Amino acid sequence: MLNWVRFGNPSLLPIVWFIIPLSLLVIFGYLRKQQLYRTFSHANLLPHLTQWIDFRIQKIRLLFLLLVYLFLSFALAQPQIGSTKQTIKQMGSDLVIAIDLSASMLAEDIKPNRLLKAKNGISQLIRKQNGNRVGLIAFAGSSFVQCPLTTDYEVLQTFLFALDVDTISQGGTKFRDAMETAMRVFDQNKEKYKALIFFSDGEDHGQETIETAKVIHNQGIRIFCVGLGSTENGAPIPIVYKNTKREEYKRGRNGNLIVTKLNDKLLQNLALTTGGTYYQATLSGTEIDELYKDLSSLGKREFKQKRIVHYEERFQYFLALALIFLVLEQWLNERRKK
Repeated sequence: MLNWVRFGNPSLLPIVWFIIPLSLLVIFGYLRKQQLYRTFSHANLLPHLTQWIDFRIQKIRLLFLLLVYLFLSFALAQPQIGSTKQTIKQMGSDLVIAIDLSASMLAEDIKPNRLLKAKNGISQLIRKQNGNRVGLIAFAGSSFVQCPLTTDYEVLQTFLFALDVDTISQGGTKFRDAMETAMRVFDQNKEKYKALIFFSDGEDHGQETIETAKVIHNQGIRIFCVGLGSTENGAPIPIVYKNTKREEYKRGRNGNLIVTKLNDKLLQNLALTTGGTYYQATLSGTEIDELYKDLSSLGKREFKQKRIVHYEERFQYFLALALIFLVLEQWLNERRKK
């Protein structure tokens, strides 16, 4: 095939070759018809019996129908001739979302529980993205990158909902470790347009959290925090094994029920230290709208250029030719009747 011609639906191109057996079938039918005329009519009577039949027009009509099929086949294959090239600049911010997978995130002081509420909020935030690169970090007593920076939001959603409290075996909550992991995810050559977003209940079992936040801020990263849970009554921590809730809750060494509360002060300090904002999760989820609006203030930078080739569609010409020959065939048919 000529290199200046391509087809948008090349899988349909083989139907063009059916024109060959179809043509043979039409020729066979025409010849068979002529043979029947000669078989059932005397040679001297045949010219008188067929004087009203214009065999030349019949041949032309059959040819037109074959051309209609040919041009329609090419139109279905979507021929494309000629192209234009366009360079698209992808603009956006870099966002890394850190989700807390510690056991306290199973507390049910916000429905259905803190972890599921966090997942739903993150999913809602991801669906709002348009051009920003988003990464995902899971953290508890340790942390790891669940998904690097990407604009493939569907894949990101898949990685998100694969997480649970059993993903990280090391218990506790260490914000410092999560922040150090986030710094490795971000582009170190850029000092702007970066945000780290925590979804957590703020129970930190590590040290030097605020000091690490200052280092984060010096690298141009702003921290935004979404707090999950209640600061007043809190809630007990269900004992869960492989996502199956048991009818008991965690207790201390003295047998007393362990109650976990939202530590909003730590989350507020993290956000304040880096020029970010703190939000408390609500049942309505309005905090996600506010977070998305504030993230828009980060600005956008060019992080990728992509060359797009637009091929010029030419199927309409073949479609028009098919229509023309179809109209001509019908016109000849009407003329034959007259």
